[in-house]
Amino acid sequence: MKEAIDALLALGFALVLGATGMLLVAIVILSFGGLGSDYLFLIFSTGGGVFIGAFLYVRALLQRS
Repeated sequence: MKEAIDALLALGFALVLGATGMLLVAIVILSFGGLGSDYLFLIFSTGGGVFIGAFLYVRALLQRS
């Protein structure tokens, strides 16, 4: 049971880290002029960060086992 809780905490951390990183990148790009629809870009980049975080987490899990 403890392993499952640890895995969920690590997954949540990876998702938050990925989303935060992509959000920071998006804010930097927007501050230099943006790419058209700014709000859509923020939403998509944050979603992309979540997927990157999930991918890195799953890859780390597979390497561990």
